[in-house]
Amino acid sequence: MESVTIICPSRGRVKKLERMIASVPDLDWIRILVMADECEETVHALMQHPRHGAGLEVYHSPEWIGSVACRNRLAPHAQDGLLWICDDMEFLPGSIERARDIHTAEFPDGDGVVGFAQLLCGTYHPTGVGLMGRLFLHRYHGKIPFYPGYWLFASQEILWLCRHLEDQHPSLEFFRHEPACAVRHYHPARYPHELDRTHADGRRYKKQDQALARERERTGQIWGLQGQDQRKALFARTEH
Repeated sequence: MESVTIICPSRGRVKKLERMIASVPDLDWIRILVMADECEETVHALMQHPRHGAGLEVYHSPEWIGSVACRNRLAPHAQDGLLWICDDMEFLPGSIERARDIHTAEFPDGDGVVGFAQLLCGTYHPTGVGLMGRLFLHRYHGKIPFYPGYWLFASQEILWLCRHLEDQHPSLEFFRHEPACAVRHYHPARYPHELDRTHADGRRYKKQDQALARERERTGQIWGLQGQDQRKALFARTEH
């Protein structure tokens, strides 16, 4: 893996976003792409950031579209590895470098995913933060890896696709969870002072996303396996 593109949606959380960015090593093979979801304050702050134009890029949606749509707008810009994270997290030192090395060793063709651990967060999904190789990303039409029907929580279907591929190809591995590659998640369940408007707004969609995930899992639907005709309507929010 020659390069890693980090994608992160953010809405009204400049200080938290800057904390995340500060945890990313300043290396020439790492790019950080931020989608400011509705919030112009985020755009203005990042335009003044010392790393802007030198590995940090900011994009803007004038209307609130949700983190899934934000990630899907950013993902096609990845040139090689794609690493997704939330703005209320920070990388532990060396984690990105280790993830890249492990991915290169385990998936030399780029067809796999390395999942990060989330420290001090209690339960978490192993693909809530992950590094995806170029060939795996190209499994998705238009390099859009998150099912657009979700608003906030969509990464679980990446693991479903990995497991499906492993069932189809028993001799191959497509997912590797690596506790040595970790982020610290400042979740309000453990850090009550971190509770903010974004958390409150997001809860409006949590039950909706969870119900959709249960239904899709029950019926065996996995994003990345559907035909293009089935996807067309779902891409409307992502592409405009």
